[in-house]
Amino acid sequence: MLNIALFANCHVQPIASGLLLSKDIGEVIQIPLHLKNTSHFDLAIKALVNSSKKFIGIQFPGSIDSIENSDEIKAKLLDVFSFTNVYFTGVHPDMTYIGSMRQRILSPLGDYHSKICLASYLSGVNANECINNYNYKTYQKLNFFENWHNSKCELLARDEFVDIKIAGNFIDMTCNSLTLFTFNHPVAIVFHKTVNDILEFIKCSPINFSSEYFNNYLSSNAWWPIYKEIQVHNALPYSSNMEFKSPDGMGGKIFTLEEFVKSSYESYEKVGKKLLSQMKWTPNLGQVFKWDTV
Repeated sequence: MLNIALFANCHVQPIASGLLLSKDIGEVIQIPLHLKNTSHFDLAIKALVNSSKKFIGIQFPGSIDSIENSDEIKAKLLDVFSFTNVYFTGVHPDMTYIGSMRQRILSPLGDYHSKICLASYLSGVNANECINNYNYKTYQKLNFFENWHNSKCELLARDEFVDIKIAGNFIDMTCNSLTLFTFNHPVAIVFHKTVNDILEFIKCSPINFSSEYFNNYLSSNAWWPIYKEIQVHNALPYSSNMEFKSPDGMGGKIFTLEEFVKSSYESYEKVGKKLLSQMKWTPNLGQVFKWDTV
């Protein structure tokens, strides 16, 4: 049996759970990259370097070299293979972060914000006017309809430099079925495919259960809707209501667009325009700040 040291972000838990279902996998140590500089991360590294076992390292590209005691980690690894981090904005182009990891400004949906809502607030547009800005003209002005192509090209480019390639299959799946809660949180079917791609690469038995059986804790986090105009433009055979779900840890509440915008405005009032405008935005909003109205 093979033992795996898995280096990944918030995807680490569902992928690890899936890998453990293979009869050829013994242990999986999860190294949560998104929790660097926390006791949880330090304990995971300690468990790896102090283990009496040897492991196959499965990582996002460059993950191991970015860790301070990488030489100790490499000494525990028989081999290392890389795979692609799924981050795709084509379905949810309106989403953004404010601030760096673990220092982010929160919205009613946790780390996630609407570019339209933020830009409207910072431009002095009131909440009711902001709600009216969710339309085709706005999406066109903010280049949302270009996101699918641009994000696809970026994902495929990243896939060229990894051992275990998943981008092509992910894009094909996304053309035909729902694959994302948010731009970086896949649904179970994506993790099922990723797990089996990893298992195939390291010559281990696949998981033949349906994806519905998979454990995916990311479903307890935020859900972002697929805007009707985005769905039509990309000819997606699936859709959603124009509703937003907050993380379970923040109540797991469903918001209408009106409720989401007004609640976001209340959050921004507490932070203030000055601080919001000085924060790091991801992705960069560029021309969004230059608008007066849409």
